[in-house]
Amino acid sequence: MNRPRLVTRPKAASPEFAFIAPKPALSGEPGERIAECVAIETKRRGNKCQVWFTFETEDGETGRMWVEVPERLTPTCRYMRLVRLALGREPRQGEPIHPANVFEDRRFRIVVGWRKSHGARGKGGFDEALAQNGPKDQSDFLRIHDLAELVDPCP
Repeated sequence: MNRPRLVTRPKAASPEFAFIAPKPALSGEPGERIAECVAIETKRRGNKCQVWFTFETEDGETGRMWVEVPERLTPTCRYMRLVRLALGREPRQGEPIHPANVFEDRRFRIVVGWRKSHGARGKGGFDEALAQNGPKDQSDFLRIHDLAELVDPCP
């Protein structure tokens, strides 16, 4: 007689994985919108660190933006410029500025546009004007290019 064996679940079938339909991606025209930062993810890419921000607009659409964080933060790097924008002031020396503490649950005026390069994956050079000109091909989509200002912290 065969006995049932205990079989471990593969990691992909773990209970943390949820089958929930995603919110719609950014649509419409390029420009500025109001959006709340709803999630932060940090990723290691080789010897670099990236912060991925997920924003949800007032229309319920979602978009993402990523920022490369240098090994040594400088006052002029893009990440520190965004931190100053989110805090509304200069961060104090020694103050923790982890992205989840600084950006999450705050509303910003975001800049949305198409790909800034002629070709996919940055091929063909970059031009700021291309972000407003419409999709270059079928793989182009609206994305968040920058944060313009802090609107107000969400309750």
